[in-house]
Amino acid sequence: MSQPPDDRSTELPLQPVEPAEPVHGTIQSGNKAQSGSQVKSSNKVAALFRMLGQILGIVLAALPLAFNLLRQLAQLGLKGLRSIQVWWVATLPKIRSRLPEPWKTKLPEQILTAIALLFLLSFLSVTLALLPGKPPSLVKAPSSNVPNLPNEPAPVRLPNAVSLNKLTKIQDQLAEITASYAEGLVESVQVDRHSRLKVTVGDAWYALEPGQQDKLANEVLKRSYKLKFDQLELTDPEGVLLARSPVVGSGILMLERVSPGI
Repeated sequence: MSQPPDDRSTELPLQPVEPAEPVHGTIQSGNKAQSGSQVKSSNKVAALFRMLGQILGIVLAALPLAFNLLRQLAQLGLKGLRSIQVWWVATLPKIRSRLPEPWKTKLPEQILTAIALLFLLSFLSVTLALLPGKPPSLVKAPSSNVPNLPNEPAPVRLPNAVSLNKLTKIQDQLAEITASYAEGLVESVQVDRHSRLKVTVGDAWYALEPGQQDKLANEVLKRSYKLKFDQLELTDPEGVLLARSPVVGSGILMLERVSPGI
């Protein structure tokens, strides 16, 4: 009697297991990047060598031209020296004939040549020294705090007397000085473009004694100097010049003491 087949003995056929493919993607990409950088560096080196080769070719091509130019200059220099030598040989006897008798025969040609060169160098040095210098450069306009050059015209200065208010203050100061001599003696005060203070006094000036006139005028002069004025003029209402500041000295110069109408 036959036995039934055993289920445990039944086995399924095994499927062949395929080996896993190695992952080489990252390694290959890295190799490609390295090879690309190597190609770039080799291209740069090749470009550098090409540029150096071009520069070397230019230099080699220019060398014959430079040598030719130097040779031409040397030839011109030699020709010039030969011309000078021929001229000097022809001129030397004429110079020797004009020398005094002891030097005419005893002085060698080498010494004469050296003396001539010395005179030539001296002449050239003196000529170069006498040549005009460089053209003057443009000078910027001086600022207000820089003093003017001596050759420039003096600017218009109106010290302390630019406005009407300052003129009024000066007139008040001078009125204080003259108040002890006569009331309202100072009639007006003016300042011109030459920094000259002009003081007009009234007819009471002629009523003062000569000593009072001298004292008053000198006090006004001292005050004008304190106010930084260079010149002072005292006039009457008719414009007659009575006194002025001195050109030399320190005292006032009196010009008119008595009214011209008297």
